[in-house]
Amino acid sequence: MRTRYYPAVIETGAGGGFCIFFPDLPGCVSAGDSIDDVMANAEQALAGHIELSAEYGDKIAEPSDVAAIRVDAGVEEVARVLVRVDLPGQ
Repeated sequence: MRTRYYPAVIETGAGGGFCIFFPDLPGCVSAGDSIDDVMANAEQALAGHIELSAEYGDKIAEPSDVAAIRVDAGVEEVARVLVRVDLPGQ
């Protein structure tokens, strides 16, 4: 299997906790009560997103450079992280 690392942004959640999103993969988001929770959930969300994309024959975006990510002004950014995923069928 081929491994990729996708950049993600952790932000504070509206009702407490944290949210995470992947700028390269619109719609791939997750949340958790703590940073540890959000990171574990992010790995699952990313793997599921990649698997479904491959299943439907969608093109899987290449990861961007984490330093090149731009976020909206309203995002209360906590951290930028890289999340590991193994590509299916590779």
